[in-house]
Amino acid sequence: MKALELEGFLASLPEPESYSDKHLYIWGIGNTARLYQEGLAREKGIDIHGYAVSNLRGGGISIFGKKLFSPVEVASDSKALALICTPTPETYHEISAFLSSLGIKSTHIDKIIFGQHKDELRNVIDILDDELSRDIYFHLMKCRITPSYPDEQYTSWDAYFVNPAFRVMNNKDTVIDCGAFVGDTLEKFIWQHEGFLQKIMGFEPDKQNFTALAQRVERLKREWNFSDEAITIYPYGISDKSSVSYIRRDATTGAGSSMTSQADYDTEEVRTIALDEFLDGEKVTFIKADIESYEYRMLKGAEKTIKQHRPRLGVCIYHNATDFYSLPLLVKELCPEYKLMVRHHAVELVDTVLYAW
Repeated sequence: MKALELEGFLASLPEPESYSDKHLYIWGIGNTARLYQEGLAREKGIDIHGYAVSNLRGGGISIFGKKLFSPVEVASDSKALALICTPTPETYHEISAFLSSLGIKSTHIDKIIFGQHKDELRNVIDILDDELSRDIYFHLMKCRITPSYPDEQYTSWDAYFVNPAFRVMNNKDTVIDCGAFVGDTLEKFIWQHEGFLQKIMGFEPDKQNFTALAQRVERLKREWNFSDEAITIYPYGISDKSSVSYIRRDATTGAGSSMTSQADYDTEEVRTIALDEFLDGEKVTFIKADIESYEYRMLKGAEKTIKQHRPRLGVCIYHNATDFYSLPLLVKELCPEYKLMVRHHAVELVDTVLYAW
């Protein structure tokens, strides 16, 4: 990546004043729009006027604390700018064409967010430890605002173990798996380390996922002759404080079940914990987090643990555009001694992971 390329890209992003007189409508209320809520709550310069969906006919409905508008209502607003909220190129182009047919101006939501945070994007590039990370990060920046699929040359498949520092075997390792799902990554930890682990703690708040996780853990204990204390799992979400939150289940595989701070018709109450409070000073050596936009909260709730023990981190940064720049900067703020790298582990715009060690 060349500095001139980066500056040319950043210069192409919209300046805040270019839409300061616009009414910003996020188009869509699906899973991606939900994942953006945590990031948008930290965005001070972006005022969302409302949300819109193509099949809405009636009025008086609200979502995410904003009014939900129909296409006719948005089209009648001369100040409307629709923000398309999807990581899928085909969906983006389909919605863009539909909005154009209605005379509604639109852009990808990541363009607006990235345009607000050019300095932060530059800073992330500067603090990444290797040239490949900088190339990947810059490439994904460009892919996200289009959107388009990442080039294969920037994709690797050994998620969480791509860095040699994360493959070292040590029977003193204590691993935290935030968003343990059904135990797939947890099992990879064991195989990668050939069973040389002191302890694994897995956290999964989705009830159905947790049931599957518990079954896998029992099998792993038998197969590897582990004690009951070697793998412990908890039906908790991970946040910046220990309290009560809510989970919205992904009705397909459960992989996209997400936390929210507000109850809704399709949510269930769950307990959340902050790692600092839960661990109470216990040393951990590796924290993995894929928790559907709650990664920022997780890091804030693990500040003491990170500063005291400097565990290796594998943290997903792809769930929303705000996480993409704010998570690397937060990790470096918490522990300036960390080395940082970014790797991408999917053909789609998912599974982008920040590694710190």
